[in-house]
Amino acid sequence: MLFWYFILFSSFILTSLYNLNSNIKSYLHMLCYLNISISQKHLTPIAYSVCRQTPSPTFFRKRGSLGGRRMEKGDLVKVDYDMWLVETNELVETTNAELAKEKKIESKNATYEPVPILIGKERIPKGLDESLQKAEIGKEYTVEIPPKDAFGERDPKKIEVHSRSEILRLPQFRGRDAEEPMVGMEINFRNRTAIIAGMTAGRVRLDFNPKYAGRTIRYKYIIREKAETTKQKVEWLLRMHYAPVEFKVETTDSEATIVLPDRAKFDPRWMTAKLPIVNDLRETIGLKTVRFIEEYIKKEEKTEEKKTESEPAKENNEPKKEPEEKKE
Repeated sequence: MLFWYFILFSSFILTSLYNLNSNIKSYLHMLCYLNISISQKHLTPIAYSVCRQTPSPTFFRKRGSLGGRRMEKGDLVKVDYDMWLVETNELVETTNAELAKEKKIESKNATYEPVPILIGKERIPKGLDESLQKAEIGKEYTVEIPPKDAFGERDPKKIEVHSRSEILRLPQFRGRDAEEPMVGMEINFRNRTAIIAGMTAGRVRLDFNPKYAGRTIRYKYIIREKAETTKQKVEWLLRMHYAPVEFKVETTDSEATIVLPDRAKFDPRWMTAKLPIVNDLRETIGLKTVRFIEEYIKKEEKTEEKKTESEPAKENNEPKKEPEEKKE
């Protein structure tokens, strides 16, 4: 008999908090699903109503033991991660500034903050994508990924030799302050990303394999948060495809208006990123209209205030002449 009183009391407490905590809601569903020999007369009316709406077992396989929601395809999340090469135990990427400094891979051009990732869209290594789909927000995970599910195996056919003069004609090597080609440098050659693998007097060897092809990768990551609102999703997709700069964003259920920052107006990379951004806004969020606005506002010139007070008389620096004495 005490058991039924316990069930009655538990159901009352849980249902009182039903609308306050999704984890409790899920737990109550779990009690109903497990069918622990409780009948309708031992439940409060609200609890019975919940049990009638209990979802299928698939619902619980997508959640943790206490109802922590797992990720799904199409979710847009922000992730902190460390990326290591397993063979050498070398840290090659991280969102942790202190760790980057400690391992001496800190870069002035890097932004150390959680990065937005679109799950299930093949934008990241397959092994990491599959792991993220099973992860929960706030929990730390470590996963080792073999080459075939990371950046692929190395392909000797993707190594090409080109003339040095052809490489020097690329935009990044032209101009007064342009840098010189160096071994290990990443370049964009004919709309393909390549690594300079070797150089001679007149030839440059380019490797079009992904930088970490053929390597086993270890990721340590935490999902920090998931985008919930339309505006948040738009802002994160802009960050994911382009750069960590501020865009002015206004949204409705079916439209987005995006005001470009000055940096994007004259950046060739923005022209490359714009189409993928529009595709993701349509497919992921379901927007029907996407507007990009470029504003060029003329700055008002400040007029100098007229001086109302007369300027002080200039002092005469010449020595004063004493009056001559009168001769008697």
